[in-house]
Amino acid sequence: MTVLKRPEFISKLAFIWKPLIFLSLGFNLKASLDTAALATTRDARMEMIADEVTAFGEK
Repeated sequence: MTVLKRPEFISKLAFIWKPLIFLSLGFNLKASLDTAALATTRDARMEMIADEVTAFGEK
């Protein structure tokens, strides 16, 4: 039985592309997490402002 071996250029392509794919996935995940953190911070800030306005109106 003969063992089929991958051509050398395919091995080199896999060596180059696999890390790039994982890096791009990592950057996309970080960007989505940053966006979620910004949205949460914005919501908390809006709630704080609303509380201050309410407290100011009660005086």
